[in-house]
Amino acid sequence: MRLDIKRIELLAIIAVAGSVTVCAAADPVSTWNELAVQATLTAGEGAVPQSRTLAMVQIAIHDALNSIEPRYRRYALTGDFQIGASTEAAIAAAGHDALVAAITLAASAGFGTRAQQATAVRQADAERDAELAAIPESRVKSAGIAIGQAAAAAIVNLRTTDHAASASQVPHCRAHGRAIGNPHPIPIPPVQWEFRVVSLLRSPDGDL
Repeated sequence: MRLDIKRIELLAIIAVAGSVTVCAAADPVSTWNELAVQATLTAGEGAVPQSRTLAMVQIAIHDALNSIEPRYRRYALTGDFQIGASTEAAIAAAGHDALVAAITLAASAGFGTRAQQATAVRQADAERDAELAAIPESRVKSAGIAIGQAAAAAIVNLRTTDHAASASQVPHCRAHGRAIGNPHPIPIPPVQWEFRVVSLLRSPDGDL
């Protein structure tokens, strides 16, 4: 299954746009992209946190697939894994674990409530369980699940210090270029991610 960074970017752009009609998924990767979009909406995420969630899901899937069928450099996951493991199981595990971790990052403005997030988690659980139930029990299935879980854990661990849920000290109102009132802590999503570490790009010149 071919999966590259340009496809990841395209899927994320289409998802965040919000104006594209979701069509029936043609492959497991697209299925998890569509589910991730729906889950972020169910969880109450704003557009900026949503972009983080979608990137994490697709990076986890990318790394899982390229651990089983090496074609492209992995982003977060390191180590050697079983060639020939179930790609379907890996996708389900990677997509699920990365999605659940991302949408439950915080319960504040831009991230949704815990109740909304719990509903979204149930959606992810149901999709993962259905996909895994359709795969016969075998060593390759177990290996695929383990690889998917490892890929998700790698990107989640990498993003734990990205300050995505940090509050930003910014003036609450500006008029004619002058700040009015005292600065108040405002969650970054409604304002800006001034401290957030970017995804995918490792250097300013665009190296991945």
